[in-house]
Amino acid sequence: MKHILFTKLAQLPACDPEGRQLPTLYNRMFSLVRQFCNGGDDSKETALGALLLNKLPVRVRSQIYDRTSNSHNVTPSELLHLLTDIVRKDSTLFEIEFHTRRSIEAKNVDYGFHSTTRSVRPPSNGTITRSTEKQHNPKKTGKSCPYCKSAFHGAMDCNVFTTTKQRWAQTKVLRLCHNCLSSAHITRECPSKYSCRYCSQRHHSSLCRQFEHQSPLRNLPSRLSSTTTNNQAKKDQQQHFRPSKLNSHTISVAEPTPERAPVADISERMKQDATNPATITYSSSQLLATASPTSQAALMCAKVSLFNPSDPSKSIAVTAFLDSGSSKSYITDEVADRLNLDTITMEDIVVSTFGSTSSLKLKCGNHNVGMVTTKGPKHLQVKSVPTITGNLLQIQINQKVSSGNFTFSQCKPSILIGNDYFWDVVLSDDFFYRRLPNGYRLLHTTIGDVIINEALDFNHVNAYTSVISNETDLDNPRHHDELCELVSNFWKLETTGITDDPTKSDDDECLNYFNDTITYDQRQNRYFVKLPFKSDPAQLPNNFSLAFSRLRSQVKSLQQRPDYLEKYHAVIKNQAELGIIEEVPSDHLSKPSHYLSHHGVVKKDGNDIKIRCVYDGSAKVTGQSSLNDILYRGPVLLPDLTGILLRSRFQKILISSDIEKAFLMVGLNEESRDFTRFLWLKDPSRLLGRGNIITYRFTRVPFGLVSSPFLLAGTIHYHLSSTATPLSHGILRNTYVDNVFQGVNTIEEGQEFYKLSKKLFQRAGMNLRAYVSNSRELNKYFETNEHCKASETQKLLGLQWNTVNDTIFIRLPDQPTSDIRWTNRKVLKCIASIYDPLGLISPTVLIGKLFLQSLWKIELSWDELIPAKYVANWKRITSSWNSPGLCVPRRLFNEDENTEVEYDLHVFTDASAAAYCATAYIVQKRNNGSSSASLIMSKSRLAPLNHAITIPRLELAAMMIGSNYSPSSYKT
Repeated sequence: MKHILFTKLAQLPACDPEGRQLPTLYNRMFSLVRQFCNGGDDSKETALGALLLNKLPVRVRSQIYDRTSNSHNVTPSELLHLLTDIVRKDSTLFEIEFHTRRSIEAKNVDYGFHSTTRSVRPPSNGTITRSTEKQHNPKKTGKSCPYCKSAFHGAMDCNVFTTTKQRWAQTKVLRLCHNCLSSAHITRECPSKYSCRYCSQRHHSSLCRQFEHQSPLRNLPSRLSSTTTNNQAKKDQQQHFRPSKLNSHTISVAEPTPERAPVADISERMKQDATNPATITYSSSQLLATASPTSQAALMCAKVSLFNPSDPSKSIAVTAFLDSGSSKSYITDEVADRLNLDTITMEDIVVSTFGSTSSLKLKCGNHNVGMVTTKGPKHLQVKSVPTITGNLLQIQINQKVSSGNFTFSQCKPSILIGNDYFWDVVLSDDFFYRRLPNGYRLLHTTIGDVIINEALDFNHVNAYTSVISNETDLDNPRHHDELCELVSNFWKLETTGITDDPTKSDDDECLNYFNDTITYDQRQNRYFVKLPFKSDPAQLPNNFSLAFSRLRSQVKSLQQRPDYLEKYHAVIKNQAELGIIEEVPSDHLSKPSHYLSHHGVVKKDGNDIKIRCVYDGSAKVTGQSSLNDILYRGPVLLPDLTGILLRSRFQKILISSDIEKAFLMVGLNEESRDFTRFLWLKDPSRLLGRGNIITYRFTRVPFGLVSSPFLLAGTIHYHLSSTATPLSHGILRNTYVDNVFQGVNTIEEGQEFYKLSKKLFQRAGMNLRAYVSNSRELNKYFETNEHCKASETQKLLGLQWNTVNDTIFIRLPDQPTSDIRWTNRKVLKCIASIYDPLGLISPTVLIGKLFLQSLWKIELSWDELIPAKYVANWKRITSSWNSPGLCVPRRLFNEDENTEVEYDLHVFTDASAAAYCATAYIVQKRNNGSSSASLIMSKSRLAPLNHAITIPRLELAAMMIGSNYSPSSYKT
């Protein structure tokens, strides 16, 4: 295998002299060198280091010579370390140049405003507005763009679909060949012999993700360009749009009148526009335009029911306008008044018109409003404005919609759902869309069916239609803070060796902070940790109002089931009695703090109902940080799951146990507690109010924080490592989150393990419980000491373990019913439901994966019904899964204790044009000459879909998988 990797490294192409391909070469070199070294010593591989060094540009080699003083030959790993620093600095310089050039290009663009580069035809009456006095007439290209059908640019320069993600999505919508972007054939039948110029793979260069990272200047969003205007107009715009410091939201209004008069009353101007039946609005993030009524261009509008969260009896039916181009959500003042919504805060917004030299500052209120959806009531935080837009053209949903015969009508939205809630409203578990015969699309959203169209015909410049963007610093152009951060990073890189290593990962910093701050309280027999903050937690916003609002919703929901409310209150009261939470001391109430929102999760087990409190560390006010945003996630300290499963199959007796309420057993340092506050009722029988609220805070690590899994695993590691006994070392290798596994050969060993492990975790303030094994005698011992009886069926890291028969069961999907309408999504869900970490039934799963790949080749959408011939094939596959699953003995071999044995590992690999795989068998050889073998692991992979790879290369890939099956890989 090392020979193969050496050959691959030697065959890497040399980088071009300018270094354009340096990131690509670095990525490939990084992957191969890591595999070649495999964590070992490469000090004798200086020849390979010199070979790789010669592939780099002269300027890069010069920098490496300077850093090593040319005193010795570098090894591959040392070269990789030096090259990482150089590539990172090059990337930072490139981003600085990119943002600087973008800032120059956007010099005449209205900072804080949406702008557009699309050419707009002048009004039909012959009048020309200021914004179209001089039209920008780009030169037509020889071939139109396959993505947006524009004749003024090619695929590489498309400014409508600017990212590779958008372009890949558009190829699926238009069913384009991924290689040549033709609609005349599918990708696998493409006759073109060309490949991507950036990565040499079989796809069009405009779809290459490396192109997106290496050449961002060609993919600038359209808003960074501006239409050509006369010099005087530019001068006027620069005078008018000189930034002034104001922490606010900005509303830009397009004005078609030739005069630049100040806005006297924007509300009146909008109301006047509402009387014009010819006015419609398109996407506020692209182009604001008007069209004649016959253009039949419709936006995403739907009828919704709004209500007052404090008084649900007050409700109103209005028209909602869904606009992902707006960063915030808005309602009209009229709706806010009719629902009698409480005003949380007041905020300034600035209203300006394009071409005007003046602006108007308005006050808007922030409110909470409820909206009825198919998923239940949804609470929105919105801002109230006098009016949102003029009349819009809406399609009436009726039975004739499927045929494409629409009825259009005028509507005036009273609520605008912006990007803060747009996707929550549009997407759900039962979301689907379908293309109608006339090219329109019907979307099934949480507020009902919505119809949109993909192309609009624009005839006029729109009047008085607002574009809402989120700008918090009008003193600076867009991305100014981002640019400052890049410059700061550049200077830090320039001082490598003087300050702390900038390449040190967040995981390293988090782990070092944890080791420096963890303490042990001997009186409580408990470890205490601090929350690993990335930045000063005192800067967190005071989110009391959000926590109170969520509490009100939670209490209202629980009051519908008084028994649930009683159980929920009992859980919190029990936590207070156990010292897991405490009431916030009166002298701490004014200290910097943060509040956790919480809700209940109900679990029903027969007649037994349990409620668990779930705390949300990600809850935040829109535009502000949550607690999880400023916490380190921490490194993953869990052992390999596959290794634990393999080790569990060798011993005669396997013991399983878990730590009771593991996360709540780790103490939280006093300094961190005020950032885990939450609100609850003093008396659940009384109404919610300020006098009936008690403020708690956690004294233990709460589950729901992004760093909680790390803090638990780190504490267990710290405790077991500091004990340094053979038992603690064995437990450390076989502990996965809060599950502990141990293999023994005799009853006495099992009883000894119980006593020692119980005491070991008690010293950390943790209770190891739920002991169970495959030995009946040992289970009786556990029941006597634990005073509870364990179930015969247990979970073994997700697998079903029958402790009586000592077997492991791998479940297959249930036989589907005949009335299922199969789609790509449902097929994938069925295949993904098979949990087989050891690959013991991988041949069975492989046929399902191959079928899914065949569906992918015909390029269906996720929710499009698959053709009948494919359904028949899928039914044959699912019918072959005619048993509930596979049942195998947990223990691999049942040898006599007095028999001396040795083990051999046999790995087989193979490949075909469709897939490649590797399997591992372990062979037990006894001293009497007999032997037996057992399958312990396998893995299969599909051949790449869009790349023609030879079978020899696939066989090499299979060998790579097989090489990972060495005993050292899983430390068995």
